Amino acid sequence: IRQSALWALGNFGPEAEPALGVVIERATNDADARTRSCALQAAAEINVNHPQVLALLEWDLRSSDPVARRSALSAIKNAGTCPWPLTKYINLDPRDTNQVFLDELMALEALGPDIAPFVPRIVPFLSDDLPTRIRALEALDRAGPGGTAAVPALIACLSGSEEGVRSLAAGALMS
Repeated sequence: IRQSALWALGNFGPEAEPALGVVIERATNDADARTRSCALQAAAEINVNHPQVLALLEWDLRSSDPVARRSALSAIKNAGTCPWPLTKYINLDPRDTNQVFLDELMALEALGPDIAPFVPRIVPFLSDDLPTRIRALEALDRAGPGGTAAVPALIACLSGSEEGVRSLAAGALMS
């Protein structure tokens, strides 16, 4: 029931600001890891720039636990914005055996045109496996003019065998 209530509060977004203190308390102290994760999601959707929410997100992003990192990255993506101070914890390490880079690519979508500094680090993922290419293309689709460094790689994706990849590459080129 708690997780459902947290999910509902997150869906209210900024209108749930009066409940943010309780949500942060759940994200910090609940005995159940899943409830803490739901609370973090809700807190980010309510006010991702609140200092306590930023501190919780930073804590999880700095963690060596891939589950905690994924939870924070998902919260950023769902909030629809990635506060710039948190981007220093986005590693995009293709050697990561836990493949947290997939969640990092997803979170980078929230940067939109501010993604430009990450574009050179995203481009190598365009030649990876299909799920990774799709995540990279989705991130670049929101880049707009900030994605110009990816244009040659996006053009190369247009000749790929997967229709979805070609479509996403065309969309990213048009953005």
